[in-house]
Amino acid sequence: MAKVDELREKYPQITKATFTKIVNGDKTQTKKYTEYMLKVWVFKMEGRQTISSVDALIKEVKRFDELLPYNQHTKDIYDRQLLVFDDLRKLNDELSMIKEDKSFNKEEHANIIFEDDNYIFVEPKTHKGSLKYGANTRWCTASKGNPQTFNNYAKRSCLVYLIDKKNSKGVASKLAFLNEYNSPLSGEISIYNQNDSCISENVLLSSGWPTQLIAEFILKYRIHHLNWKQTKNSRDEVNRIVNVMKTLDLTSLSGHMEILKNAGSSEFDGVNAIISDFVKKIENSVEKIKI
Repeated sequence: MAKVDELREKYPQITKATFTKIVNGDKTQTKKYTEYMLKVWVFKMEGRQTISSVDALIKEVKRFDELLPYNQHTKDIYDRQLLVFDDLRKLNDELSMIKEDKSFNKEEHANIIFEDDNYIFVEPKTHKGSLKYGANTRWCTASKGNPQTFNNYAKRSCLVYLIDKKNSKGVASKLAFLNEYNSPLSGEISIYNQNDSCISENVLLSSGWPTQLIAEFILKYRIHHLNWKQTKNSRDEVNRIVNVMKTLDLTSLSGHMEILKNAGSSEFDGVNAIISDFVKKIENSVEKIKI
């Protein structure tokens, strides 16, 4: 604890409670981040920077340590630039994005409709996919704290993002295509820019999108929407049938049939034949169903 005692003497202006919290917040065996946090906190006390709380400082230092494998900048947290808390936070955000990119499974989270060196036309399949391709936009479907909004849109509408990889079209470098109606060929397509403003054809073209190129992407979107609708219809039908199957209780049916039989009722005499036919259909279909 000699090191901690020396730091206590070096930074007497920091209250005992805050000092203890900082020391305990450094989980490394050598307490290698403790003096960094003390220095930064002193700068905060002197009014040279803003930090909301000791917990916020500890959190960012912990993030820095966890993200070291992705850090191609400075690995020394005592670097003069990182003594500015906001710079540490920004670096951590950049490293988090690098980590996210390295661990991102494109096939799991997105359906790539078209991609070349200049553009990518993609349907986000999950909220994580929407966050990646909808980054730096105000789209509610790409909101970190509200995955349910994306899920609601994805269930009821065909949502596709068009991205200019060179970012050469201002706030129209990322576009969201949306048709909330089950009319792939004739339904109106709403197109939103990065500010989440529904833009007209004139605004779209004046932003630098070539007429021919936009026409091609609109055609791709309608074709994709046709396939999306077919898939959705099949998914809904499978869910419907499966839910019906879950409610079937043949044991209960058999018991009620036995009661009716003992009561002399003959109105359901044909049920056994129906059940036998149903079972045969199931048996014949099992081998054909490949999920």
